[in-house]
Amino acid sequence: MKNIFAILMFFSIISLSQDNKVDLLNEGNIFYNSKDTDKIKNKYFDAAQRYIQAINKDSSYYKGYINAGHSLFRQGISEKDSISSLKSEELYKKSIQYAMNKEDTAESYYNLGNAQLNNNKLKESIESYKKSLRIDPDNMKTKHNLAYAQRMLQQDQQQDQQQDKQQDQQQDQQQDKQQEKQQEKQQDQQDQEKQDQEQEQQKKQKKERKKQDLSEEEIKEMLKNLGKEEDKTQEIIERNKIRKKSNEKDW
Repeated sequence: MKNIFAILMFFSIISLSQDNKVDLLNEGNIFYNSKDTDKIKNKYFDAAQRYIQAINKDSSYYKGYINAGHSLFRQGISEKDSISSLKSEELYKKSIQYAMNKEDTAESYYNLGNAQLNNNKLKESIESYKKSLRIDPDNMKTKHNLAYAQRMLQQDQQQDQQQDKQQDQQQDQQQDKQQEKQQEKQQDQQDQEKQDQEQEQQKKQKKERKKQDLSEEEIKEMLKNLGKEEDKTQEIIERNKIRKKSNEKDW
């Protein structure tokens, strides 16, 4: 009898817990779908709180995870809240873990892809969409979002390639400028060396000319000596004349 009573109590607790999590889920849905303008600003955050409370009641509650993911995903978009967007990814991943059937799994992968796409994780979102389509290959929403993510990735890759090309061109231009500067520097050095050599040669030539050129005193001395030589020559001539005259008289 005691065992029967214990079993009944156990199932009563489980039933109460189930009711609590469902009630919290329903409360979250009311906030999520609210059209009240006074509540609309925080409705996704309030809804997420209820869903997370439901998860706390049952850590394997698929609907709690998927709905909490939806709420934080919307919160991230409406409030441009990157933290909420990243949290939505985690919740969608958890929902995959606790999915009850293939349809739920496909839906969770689809929503995970949306969250990753919103967080600009294009490669990851493409993989999530593909996993969803492997389970539900005819889902047009998933196909559309997959194609969009692939286009975005292609555009990003093209932009990256263009940026890489521009960077390469800029580097080439910088290298060309550096080479030109180096060549100009080398040419300037060569010109300076040539100029220095010419100046040095001019100095040497000037010194040589100085050695070869006679000073004013030396010129005067030479002229003086030449004058003396001329005087001597004139004396000799005069003597010879006298001798000739003497010889003529004696004859």
